[in-house]
This record gives sequence, C-alpha cells and structure tokens, in this order.
Amino acid sequence: MPEEAGRLLSQMENGLTKITFLMGEVSETVEAQAGDTVMNVAVQHGISGIIGECGGALMCATCHVYLDSETEALFDKRSATEDEMLEIALAEVTEYSRLGCQLIIKEGMPDFSVRVPDTQI
Repeated sequence: MPEEAGRLLSQMENGLTKITFLMGEVSETVEAQAGDTVMNVAVQHGISGIIGECGGALMCATCHVYLDSETEALFDKRSATEDEMLEIALAEVTEYSRLGCQLIIKEGMPDFSVRVPDTQI
C-alpha cells in the first residue's frame, strides 16, 4: 500500500490527526481529535514554545505558529481579531502566521505540521 494511502487509512480508523511541531532542529509529533485546537494540543503535550497564556481566549499571541501553504488551506481564514493579536507577536509575522488557539482540528483532517517561532514572550 502506498505510504500516503496507508497514512490516510490509519487516520480514518482511529479518528485522530497527527500534528508535527517543528521547533528549530527538533520536532515532536502528537495526536489530536476533531474539535481540539493546535494550541490546546500543544499545551497538553508540553510542546516547547507554545505557551497559550490566555487559555485560548484570543487575548494574546503566545500560541503563534507558522503554517505552510498546504496546511493553511485546511483552516478557516484569519479573522480581524486574530490579525490584531498577531500585531503584538514578538516573532516575525508572515502571511502564514496563525494563532494556534484559532486552528481547530476538523473531522477527517489529514496530518500536518506547524513551525513554532523561536520566541513567544
């Protein structure tokens, strides 16, 4: 079975999406359920660099992550409020910057990766 087909079959069987957090030269992959946010999953698994100071209330930028273009397409667009919060992010904000608290895992979502900035605070 081709690798991609095997990965999708495995994801469909257990209902979980794997998120790989890229932190410089280190990476960590964890599983998430539909309805979880990238921030909550990161905090629950102790991912270095994701703080989630406001608990996901969209009141800080300590869950700032970078997506690639394919991953960006999996999620809803940034809201005006998210754009405002990103203005206070310490790390460089790019067109692919998102707040992990606003990235909600959907049912059947394929595995993906996010890059964590070098600093949040």
